[in-house]
Amino acid sequence: MDYFTKRDWIEIFESCGIRRGYRVLLQIDCDHLRETAGGVQTILEALMEVVTSSGTIIIPAFSLSALDPACREKIPCSYEKWVEYRRSLYGFEKELTESSLPAMILQRIQGTLRTDHPVRSFVVWGSCNQEWVKQPLDFPVSFGHVFSVFEERMSCNVLIGVPWEESLLVLAMAHLTELELVGIQKAWLHRPKRNLAKTFLVGIPDPAAYDEIRELLHTEEVQTVAGMVEVLSLYSSPNKTKEIWLNSRNSEHKGSCL
Repeated sequence: MDYFTKRDWIEIFESCGIRRGYRVLLQIDCDHLRETAGGVQTILEALMEVVTSSGTIIIPAFSLSALDPACREKIPCSYEKWVEYRRSLYGFEKELTESSLPAMILQRIQGTLRTDHPVRSFVVWGSCNQEWVKQPLDFPVSFGHVFSVFEERMSCNVLIGVPWEESLLVLAMAHLTELELVGIQKAWLHRPKRNLAKTFLVGIPDPAAYDEIRELLHTEEVQTVAGMVEVLSLYSSPNKTKEIWLNSRNSEHKGSCL
């Protein structure tokens, strides 16, 4: 069986139109990397070489380890033990809290930043703004802070082994257009004496609106030697995209009233 090398991945990223100075939101399913020599490390080094330090790599560093048991999809213990469970939580501390393998590898590189959100943080390498670290608690995946990169034309979301429906760009677009379902979560921040609880709003795309959201994004499937890589980007800036979407909706509404 042939394995894919760093050189292969450099060519893959270049075939996706990525080049020096690009801002890339990278989402990887690690199960997709079994045939890559060096795994995630190889892919990250390849992308870093393509975009250089003048570009930016953003990787989600999501973690459920600080999430309150009441907010877990799979409740980790019986209700009677929730108080004890909460006391046992270390709480979110961005230097220590676990996340995905790609994020943890990237975070080890000197000069890399991690945003402040206790559940949905991001690791950022390359050219970045220190203000991005101040990620809002409410709606942490939205256009602002680290996602300000999508104000620029040379930006994209690369999905390796991840379906487009799970793109975080789709999630941000759902919030921008209010095509989302909103819930509330609670997580714990680490403090030396007593952890601090924080509640915040989160959204997920409305399942009935996926097709409408996808029409607002430029999506391209790139067939590579390592399989299909999907690249998502905006046609215009987030605010301009919302303006176009609102005008389209208003036109449809007027047409339906005639």
